[in-house]
Amino acid sequence: MALALSAMVITLPIVAIALGRAPARFVEERGGVTGFMPSCVSDRSFVFSPACATSNRPTVLVWGDSYAMHLIPGIVQERRAQEIAQATKYICGPILGISPLSHLQGSEQNEYWAKGCLSYNDDVFAYLKATPTIHTVILASVFDSYMYDGINLYANGKGELAGGVAPAVKAFDATIRRIRALGKKVVVVGPPPALRWDAGRCVERRLQVAANPRALRRLQHPRCGLQAVPGQGAALCVRRPDHLRR
Repeated sequence: MALALSAMVITLPIVAIALGRAPARFVEERGGVTGFMPSCVSDRSFVFSPACATSNRPTVLVWGDSYAMHLIPGIVQERRAQEIAQATKYICGPILGISPLSHLQGSEQNEYWAKGCLSYNDDVFAYLKATPTIHTVILASVFDSYMYDGINLYANGKGELAGGVAPAVKAFDATIRRIRALGKKVVVVGPPPALRWDAGRCVERRLQVAANPRALRRLQHPRCGLQAVPGQGAALCVRRPDHLRR
């Protein structure tokens, strides 16, 4: 099932190319979704804004990172009688008490950022406590920002801790319990199987080669599987990532 869904996600843009409906403005078309609007992405604090909700009296709060932002348009479209509010911050998952902390070169998730993530999530929880109209909280995140190699955790009152699945799950479980203690229902939306490379960028290369076959050599990438085809410029051969073969 997971493999079929992943294949469908990859195939759709290729079908669009074949039908001549592929986007021309690559960068704009592949830009991220921020929910209601870009200003709804929080920084170091959270304050409810009517512009980031369908009502001043929301009944459902979507709380999470950029993955939660991508869910907002679909949830709003299918909301029926529910009123939706957004609480989102890049990379900062809906987990109270801990934050990702990276020492990787070029990473922005340093101690200052981690403290901002903690304070932001505390603000969201305080808003939940003060908003009785909200009866359901949708927690959505990629979650691996708390678990992959090179990432530690930063905790309130404890400083830096070793990262990993166990401490992240423990903190997330405690977060869910605290929300339920407010009398609110919790829905967790985890990420679908993900490619470890950018399929959208590969499709860009496919379109660029179709327009300029001489660009094939310059745009070749081992993961994209771009191959010359007589009379067609190039073909895109998508390979399954290892974690989908099992």
